[in-house]
Amino acid sequence: EISEELVVYPGDPKFKKEEVAQIEKECFKCCSITLSNHLGTHIDYPSHVIKEGKTSSDFEIQELINLSCDIIQIPDDKIVITKDVVEDYYNKSGNDYKVGSVVFFKTRNSKDRKMKQQFTENYTYLGADAAQFLIDKNVKIVGIDYLSVDSIQDSQLPIHTLLLSKNILIVENLNLSTVPSGSCRVWIAPLKISNIDGAPC
Repeated sequence: EISEELVVYPGDPKFKKEEVAQIEKECFKCCSITLSNHLGTHIDYPSHVIKEGKTSSDFEIQELINLSCDIIQIPDDKIVITKDVVEDYYNKSGNDYKVGSVVFFKTRNSKDRKMKQQFTENYTYLGADAAQFLIDKNVKIVGIDYLSVDSIQDSQLPIHTLLLSKNILIVENLNLSTVPSGSCRVWIAPLKISNIDGAPC
């Protein structure tokens, strides 16, 4: 739910709304809103970190809907999602990677209510070996249940760069708290804004 209380990544603008028309004066109500294009659950396009990278206009909605998805539960004691954890999921589940599939990571981030109330640096993020493993398996979209796939300590955003340089899209700040792990199908519906590096979903 988008509101003034919604947690944002450090440096990103918070959501604001301002009433610009009132029923008593104009016979209708209207608001102006200000928000980051990476607010709440959102998608990152390659141009987010890649100069001259692809933007929202380079992807059709058909590339984002009715996709096969694996939701992988990450143990609570893991701060970094590593290749061995991802491999272990598939070894146990018997599922094979499919070309063009989506992988969402459900971590302890989904359980901690405090993380939804204020930003914390102690979130679970994606490791480089796991990201490369997903690239090698031709995964199309990678998602995680907090505001970044990168560690807050990595200001150069190496995981973003690694994935987006291969045109693998990223969905961040997913709400997976009530979603079970396993295989499913997903529909990703970002706001239709032309030539932009990311958009709320």
